Amino acid sequence: MSASRTTPAPPSDGKWISRLNGLVTTILALGVIGAVLGLVNTAAMALPWPNAYGFRGLWAPDARVLLDGVVQPGVRQVDATISLTLNDPEHAPLLAVLQLFTWVPGTATVLAVLFLLQRITAAGVAGDRLLFSAETVVRLRRIGTILMIGSAGAFVLDFAARTVAAHMLMVHASAVPGMIEPPVLALMMGMGAFVVAEVVRRGLVMLDELEGTI
Repeated sequence: MSASRTTPAPPSDGKWISRLNGLVTTILALGVIGAVLGLVNTAAMALPWPNAYGFRGLWAPDARVLLDGVVQPGVRQVDATISLTLNDPEHAPLLAVLQLFTWVPGTATVLAVLFLLQRITAAGVAGDRLLFSAETVVRLRRIGTILMIGSAGAFVLDFAARTVAAHMLMVHASAVPGMIEPPVLALMMGMGAFVVAEVVRRGLVMLDELEGTI
């Protein structure tokens, strides 16, 4: 007679949503701490004397770098991009404000989405009926709106701030002043949130109709 093999039972749905809620809450808390540290770092730029802080992420318009002893023999440099951190004590307060526009809108967008996800998962911990509710639909739609409007606004503000700073700090600024990625992924995730919200809404309608026939 062969010995029966026992396998551990998978975690219940309640435990899974509790762990997910804990993970989202932890990431949100770390994000808030990181944002506070970023504000302190940016505030240090506003000090009106030379320091180790400066406007970050500007591209040099003419990147000529000597790579002797860096690359293997026979390797030819095709292109180079230099990311600069520049400090100008005379315009330090203005540069600090411009630096805020490069990251605060995007960070605020992410933190707002994480907060709403934390509220959704917290409702799931309380019970399935609270998770699949009209309030969840509203929160999912808010996530979609924040992702689409917030990411687009952050992109525009980032580009504008880097452009102004580049013309302040460099003689010949590049047309694209730094690494600025279009928010394609965030826009797609925003549309995805609206889709999920509509699926949950229609599921609630079907559930109400089913409960009404019983």
